[in-house]
Amino acid sequence: MNAPAKVWIVYLITCTTTGQQYIGQTSKRVATRWSAHVSHAAKGMTYPLQEAIREHGEGVFTVATILCCKSKADTDWAEKHLINQYDTLAPKGFNLIAGVGMPGRVVSPVARARHSTTLRELWTDPEYRARNIGNSRKALEIARSRLESALTIPERRAKIARARAGNALKHRTIRDHRQGGLL
Repeated sequence: MNAPAKVWIVYLITCTTTGQQYIGQTSKRVATRWSAHVSHAAKGMTYPLQEAIREHGEGVFTVATILCCKSKADTDWAEKHLINQYDTLAPKGFNLIAGVGMPGRVVSPVARARHSTTLRELWTDPEYRARNIGNSRKALEIARSRLESALTIPERRAKIARARAGNALKHRTIRDHRQGGLL
């Protein structure tokens, strides 16, 4: 007997008081996901949707399934496009980004400002700053030592030389074509 195929759901939450909306996705039941949003609000999360749930109460929100997809990739694509279609990016809506985990995702000005403020606060902490600068220096030292050790192996040096020669030929050929008017 085959297991049932996994279904991904794109859903819409609407605050009936303000008209603001949120587009989300889940592989669970929509009611389960809504309960998680309410739980996060009760725990004090400071995302726009959770703040609105605390401010207006969960009773003024409607939750509806918009569509079902058979793959995560299709769901990611649909979510991104529906966020744009419904115009749910903050401050108009509750979404902070359009297209979670997707290249070319759009970040709302609200999310960008929050991230910037958080990073500024972190980097003013001397302990955090020392730890992260130290980690960066350590990573750079490791990369340098690996490169130096790779250059001591004759086969690696020959491979690097061949790669560089190929790139030089490629760039020279393009330059020659441009000068000759072919590109």
